[in-house]
Amino acid sequence: MRKVLAWRWAVRRWVFLVRLQLKARALGASVDAKVAAGVRIWPGVRFDVLPGSANRVVIGSGCRIHDGVLVHLKGGRLDLGDGVEIRRGSILNLSGTFRCEGHNIISYANVIHCAQEITLAPYASTNEFVSIIDSTHHHDGDHGFFYENVTTAPIHIGANAWICNKASVLMGVSVGPNAVVASHAVVNRDVPEAAVVGGVPARLLAERQVGAAARTLVAGS
Repeated sequence: MRKVLAWRWAVRRWVFLVRLQLKARALGASVDAKVAAGVRIWPGVRFDVLPGSANRVVIGSGCRIHDGVLVHLKGGRLDLGDGVEIRRGSILNLSGTFRCEGHNIISYANVIHCAQEITLAPYASTNEFVSIIDSTHHHDGDHGFFYENVTTAPIHIGANAWICNKASVLMGVSVGPNAVVASHAVVNRDVPEAAVVGGVPARLLAERQVGAAARTLVAGS
């Protein structure tokens, strides 16, 4: 039975790669894709490719990408380390580099809008309906339509940090290891290590109690 299941997932990986390359070729785009053995990509995963764009997709061993995940490749890079899980309903809009360094969980219905660079260190993870956005639009640029004026700044989320449901992490922010961003918070400034922040905009609420196991996990990341 295990061999049958392994064969099925291998076939699904092959089908995914073939479809992705054919779609890119039809649109005059390219996708340099490397998918490790043991990756599980559900049939309902969808990758859209911007015509004429050059993209890169790296998916490490043991990753799982569930049905209903939508990835827009717009000249960006998706780099998933080993053991990353992206759950149903999440949307990744990538013209920059989105990197999960390993064993991260992107939970249900997250929105990742990456125009420059977003990095999740090992074990940094999210709950449901989280938004992580490394860009903004404004009215004082060269274009009259605000949506065409874009400013970006990278986001880094430290090892074993926890972004709770319906929180938003905005451009230029660094979240420290073992930190917690409370539900519904809007983070527009750096979060210290092992801090709990919440509110709109997010402010320091408390220091997080961090056990020896969590400290060891972060130290080894």
